[in-house]
Parts: sequence; C-alpha cells; structure tokens
Amino acid sequence: MTDGLLPFTLRELSTIVRAPRLWGTFLVVVLIFTITGPFGTDLSIPVAVRFFYWLCVQFAGWSTAIVFSVLANVVLERFTRHAFTRMMTGAVIASLPIGLWISVIDWSFSGRTPTISATLANAAVALPLSALFCILAYLTLHHDLEAIPRNVSNTPPPLLARLKPDNRGTILRLSAEDHYTRIVTSRGQELILLRFSDAVKEVGDTSGFRSIVRTGSPTGMWPNFAEPIVVSAL
Repeated sequence: MTDGLLPFTLRELSTIVRAPRLWGTFLVVVLIFTITGPFGTDLSIPVAVRFFYWLCVQFAGWSTAIVFSVLANVVLERFTRHAFTRMMTGAVIASLPIGLWISVIDWSFSGRTPTISATLANAAVALPLSALFCILAYLTLHHDLEAIPRNVSNTPPPLLARLKPDNRGTILRLSAEDHYTRIVTSRGQELILLRFSDAVKEVGDTSGFRSIVRTGSPTGMWPNFAEPIVVSAL
C-alpha cells in the first residue's frame, strides 16, 4: 500500500508545484496583504519589510496547507469519494502547524518569543486562511488532479508472489528470454520459468496504459506511479 500511496502523493504535489496559475494567485495575495497591511502590520512593519514578512507567512501557510490537503486527499480516499471534502479536512488539520509557523516568523521579524497561547491564537486565525488556500488550490487544479491515475491497489500484483521475498517491490520491467521471463523490480531482478504472455497478465491492476510499438519486436509500456514498466520480447 505504501509503495502505491507515496508515489501518487508525490505526483499530486508535483502537479501543484508546477501550476503557474496557483502561484500567480499566491503572488497576488502576497501583494494584497503587503499593501493593505492587515493585523496591524501596516503600522508596525515598513512596507519593504512587510512584503517579505507576508511572503514568508503566505509561503509557509500555502505550502503546509497544500501538503496536508494532498496527504488527506490520498489517505482518506477509502472513507469518502469527494476530493474536496478530503482536501478540506487536511487543510483544517494544517491550521495548527501553520499557527506554529506564524509564531516562528513573528519571532524572527519582531523578536517576540513564541508562546502556546500565541500559537493557538495564530492557528485560529490560520484556520479560515488555510481553508481559503485549499479552495484556491482545488478550484485551480481539480481538473489536473482528477486526471492523475488513481488505481492504487492494496493487493500486490500476483506476479510478485513468484519472486523471492527480497526481490518483491514495484515492478519496473519485464523481458522475455526463451521460455523464461526476467522481472525487474525496485528491489532487484529475477529470471523465472513463466511464459511472457502469462507474466504480462499477472502484472495485475498496475495503473496506466499499454502501447505496442513494432520495431522488430513488440514492446509494451505501462506508465507507473514511480516509473514506467517496460515490457519487451527479446
């Protein structure tokens, strides 16, 4: 299960990190907070310093909320089918660490020693902001996130049962050698007595698609969460 969830989570995070629309919105929010100076920062912090202050606060808040939202989106998928509900749950939980981040940033800019009460107060302020970050991320990226394959199976492919325990990992490549099939995984490789066509069938519910390219010998490919499974007949 971990082998499937971790790569999928990293792939969702990668989709978000590479989204220019989201970070364009982020910069607009930073500029708005810099100009308006909410929470008394217009009086206590000069405008140039205020920009960097809100840049740090917003980056810490957005990053934490996004990470928690993506993790919740993956972990809670078995409990609810609504992606927005899963992501919002993660964003709400993220308000506490965001409150801690704000306390640390306040300390670095003003010298005020962080306290538990101040951190909890910051978390209360961060709660609606974290929810807003989640909404913006979802509205900006939900089409991209829904396009990511979600066939994360809790059951390992049947083919792995034929391998030695030390070699059982994410399947990366299959190749036919006479009446044998060589199986390459993330933990090693092994040559087993099994027809190539049967080995392909036992790959199981590995997500992705298969394409056939004829260049003297057929080649199939299943894009995997970690990296492609390349299947070839030699």
